[in-house]
Amino acid sequence: MKLFENEQTQIGKIYNVDKYVNSNPSAKEYGNNFRVCELIYFISGKSKTLIDGVTINDCPGSVRYIPKGQTSGPYRVKPLDVPSACIDVYFDVLSPMPAHPLALYDCKELKDKFLRLYTVWQRKDTSYYAESMKIFYDIISSIQRMESGYLSTEQKLYMQKAHDYILQHYRAQHFDYKALCDSVGLKYSHFSTLFDKTFGISPVRFVTKMKIDYAKELLVTNRFSVSEIAEMCGFENVYYFSAVFKKQTGFSPTKYVREIENI
Repeated sequence: MKLFENEQTQIGKIYNVDKYVNSNPSAKEYGNNFRVCELIYFISGKSKTLIDGVTINDCPGSVRYIPKGQTSGPYRVKPLDVPSACIDVYFDVLSPMPAHPLALYDCKELKDKFLRLYTVWQRKDTSYYAESMKIFYDIISSIQRMESGYLSTEQKLYMQKAHDYILQHYRAQHFDYKALCDSVGLKYSHFSTLFDKTFGISPVRFVTKMKIDYAKELLVTNRFSVSEIAEMCGFENVYYFSAVFKKQTGFSPTKYVREIENI
C-alpha cells in the first residue's frame, strides 16, 4: 500500500511541526487516540515501534506515518540507538489516506526538506504558514515519486552517465566504485538506491553481470584460454573467475562452451 496513493492529495491543515531529540534509552508508551495524522522523519538514532499490531523499525532516513483515529491499543517505542532526533508533522487531509501505520525507507533525500519545513514553521511570521504548506506539498510529491519509482530528468541523466562509465571501465581488474559515484556526483548510498531503482539490480551485481556476459562472448570464439579470458574480464585469477562464472550461469566456463556447442 502506498502512503500518498491519491495523486491529488489535499492537505486540510498543518497543526504543528516540531523537532524531538531523545537521549533516554527507556521504552515509552503513548496513547491510542490520534486526533490528527502524523508524518515523522527520522534524522538520527534507531528505535522499534509497535502500533496497532504493526512493528516499524525507525532509522535515519526513514519516514513513519500514523493515521488519524483510534488504534487497538497504545503504541510503544523502544529506543535502540540514542540520542535520536526526528521531525514530526501534525496534519489533516481532505483526501483518503491509509487507515494503518506505514513506514518508508531510504528517504534521506527528504532530510533537507523536512529541516526546511521545521525552520520555516518556527518563524511564525506573516508568510510562514503558506510557505510551510508549499514545502509540505513538495515533500508529498517527493514521496509519491519515490513510491512510483519515478525518475526526474536529472536522475535519468545521472544514471545515463553511470551506465556509460560502467561500459567504459567494467573490464578493469579492480573496478573503482568511488570513481563511478564521483562521475555522477553522488554519494554511494544515494547512488546505489537510485541505480537499483533504475536498473533493478545493485551496481556491484550489474558490473559482475557485464563481466560475465563479456566472458561468454569470448568463450564461444574458442580463441582464448580460460585464464586469458579471466584476465581480459578483469578477474584477479582464473579460480575466482570460474567460481563467479559458475555462480552466475550454473556452469563452469569449459562446460558452458560444451553446452553452447551442443545447441
